[in-house]
Amino acid sequence: MRPYLRLWSVIGAMALGLAAGPFAPTASAAVVISDATFTDADWASTKEIDTTPGTVATFTAAQSAGGLGNPDPYRLVTHSYVDGAIHISHVFTAGSYDPATQGAISTLDYTYDLRRFSSDIGLAPLVGQRPSLFQGGTLFIMTTSFSFSHTGWAPFAALGLTQLDFIDLTASSSPDFSAAGALIQFGYFTNNGDPIGGIVTPPSLVTTDSGIDNWIVTVNQVPVQISEPGTLALFGIGLAGLASLRRRKPA
Repeated sequence: MRPYLRLWSVIGAMALGLAAGPFAPTASAAVVISDATFTDADWASTKEIDTTPGTVATFTAAQSAGGLGNPDPYRLVTHSYVDGAIHISHVFTAGSYDPATQGAISTLDYTYDLRRFSSDIGLAPLVGQRPSLFQGGTLFIMTTSFSFSHTGWAPFAALGLTQLDFIDLTASSSPDFSAAGALIQFGYFTNNGDPIGGIVTPPSLVTTDSGIDNWIVTVNQVPVQISEPGTLALFGIGLAGLASLRRRKPA
């Protein structure tokens, strides 16, 4: 083989070898789904669990603009029950994320403001809540529940949540954040129950009002692996060298 052909062969092999090396991830992309006006048509609320006698617990959930928001408007939720407990899902239907077309999900960040308004403080001073999502006909709630009793607006944040931080109501499965996962809608979950210590005696009607405002879900996407510009340049040199080698026959 002629010297210069041998040189091209070596350069091509080295360049292709280097080009096959590490790839650099892009900066993580994020998709934000939010609501600060809480139009009733954009939300769907469902009673998921009712352990009251006769399962007669009731609730209301609607936009409110009575001057008490942070700022107005906000979403007001009322739980009414006697004994037992009530659990309500709230799903934002005006926005969604589809992993199949938008990319796999790395983590989720939920941030919003919470406030408890009037309630029968002696019976049920706390309101339980947690982030939730709806995928493939199944409701998934965050595995950890948070209770709040503050009568002024207070921020809440649950950051870096993976699919393992959510569980369905039967505690048997988690959502699918991969590119094979179904479309996802996001929301939150509220609940009330008898205070620690057992059933209220005698049974009494408990009514609790709470609000949510400035609701934001940030979908952090899995970074896409791409080749760095220098790697692409090396790959081009390698191809050029091998192409030149093929065009020439050894002496």
